[in-house]
Amino acid sequence: MVRLFDFLTGGNIKIAALKVKDRYKANNYSYRKAFEELNFEAFSNIMRSKNPSSANLIGTYHIKNFTYLVALDLNLYAAPRGTSYWQTLEDFSDKIQYYLRQSGVPEIWISGDRNSFDGEGP
Repeated sequence: MVRLFDFLTGGNIKIAALKVKDRYKANNYSYRKAFEELNFEAFSNIMRSKNPSSANLIGTYHIKNFTYLVALDLNLYAAPRGTSYWQTLEDFSDKIQYYLRQSGVPEIWISGDRNSFDGEGP
């Protein structure tokens, strides 16, 4: 029953993706500002993290776009204890990208690499 409910509602994945979309919109569609705020929020709430070992990824070049950032959020606050960030990314990146696209986030911020962007990107 829980899986059916998660399927119908999107569960934690949808909630995390919508949080990114809302922050992006609240910052006048500035990827950089939204990214910085979301990283700061993750760092500020690290004490309630289920997987604090993933906290060393906050703000690093490993977090390439909003897909990676949503996966980090899920890993820190929703994944079972002991789940690696990379496993969360592998397991859920397709669903994360689906919800980000459905929310109207530009593809460059979903699948691009912010490490190669100059300023706000293309």
